[in-house]
Amino acid sequence: MKIAFNILLIMTLAYFAHIYLPFWWLFALIAFLISFAFGENTWKSFLVGFSAIFILWIILTSINSISNDFILVERMANVLPFKNSILLIIVSSFIGGLIGGFSSLTGYYLKTFND
Repeated sequence: MKIAFNILLIMTLAYFAHIYLPFWWLFALIAFLISFAFGENTWKSFLVGFSAIFILWIILTSINSISNDFILVERMANVLPFKNSILLIIVSSFIGGLIGGFSSLTGYYLKTFND
């Protein structure tokens, strides 16, 4: 239950940071702070940060792409070696998830530094 709470907390705070602040990297700072405050162990911290940012990034990218008929995503998929735009959304979400997971893991490690 605590894992679901942490995922929803990271997703909510990262979503509002995305709306009101112009910096894309704030989701890593949010995952770091939530894991620093509520992290339980290394695997849970990484998976919470990864899954929260991965899910949020897929949702936000899909909503933005649907609203403009996938024009930008298709053009970027043509420039990069991807066959379709859905694969590009998944790969970019995976990269965002890795950043969120590693920043969350760093927050947990900083929390347990003196133990």
